[in-house]
Amino acid sequence: MIDAFKGAIGQFADIGRSIMDGIGQGISSTIQSLKDKVTSAVNSIVNGAKSALGIKSPSTVFAGIGRDMGEGLGVGFEDAMAQVSRDMLAAIPTSFDIHPELQGSFSGFNSRSATGEGFPVGTTVNQSISIQSPKALSEKELAREFRTLSRRLALEI
Repeated sequence: MIDAFKGAIGQFADIGRSIMDGIGQGISSTIQSLKDKVTSAVNSIVNGAKSALGIKSPSTVFAGIGRDMGEGLGVGFEDAMAQVSRDMLAAIPTSFDIHPELQGSFSGFNSRSATGEGFPVGTTVNQSISIQSPKALSEKELAREFRTLSRRLALEI
């Protein structure tokens, strides 16, 4: 009986080992099967997204992004130029204080008018300002030059 019991214990050990080997093989095959299913699901999602978005190649996607960026740049430039135009209009002087010595040099008037101060009250004087530059100036640079020249003229610099 003891011998029979020893033999039975050995068989139970073999059975236990076989059970553990079976569980291990089942887990390994299940992991591989799970990995294959997840990979398939992710590929299906990616392909579905590409199809829904009309993506055929990366260059098509980035070409669209580039077009959008170019249009955005153009809109931003237009908005900025509108502000530059407003700045230029605000920077151009509309009236000048002319030094009394200069007043007599305009044709049709002398330095001693009826008011004793140069031009008669209400007289309009038009003046042209030319700016020479070795390079083309932007609207903002041109406005800055007009402002500087106007200040120099008013301050007799």
